[in-house]
Amino acid sequence: GCKKIGYITYWDMGDFYFFEHFAVLKNLRDQGYGSRFISEFFPTLNKPAFFEVERPVDELTTRRIEFYKRNGLVVNDFDYYQPSYHGADDRVPMRIVSYKKLISNKEYNYFINKIKENVYNIKN
Repeated sequence: GCKKIGYITYWDMGDFYFFEHFAVLKNLRDQGYGSRFISEFFPTLNKPAFFEVERPVDELTTRRIEFYKRNGLVVNDFDYYQPSYHGADDRVPMRIVSYKKLISNKEYNYFINKIKENVYNIKN
């Protein structure tokens, strides 16, 4: 049978994928499920993929960044703030993580403008 080990949500933005959530259930972490998912699913993608991840400010966020790096994702060095979901000024400082290669400044601006408009409903 099936066993729920976590969840992932992503947007097919036409010419790239934006992963909004990726998590393994807390009691099942450190068993290789996340690594296995990345190693089996990401190579099947036929266009760029990226997502937001919290900046490494404590043990948990540092471990998360290191997990992504070990699994073929790269951390782009752009100053990025996740827009508020609530319309208030509670935006979160993040990093953009991409699969296999760094993204250019031009790609970054394109991707971010498109997700702000389609995911966060912010018109530029």
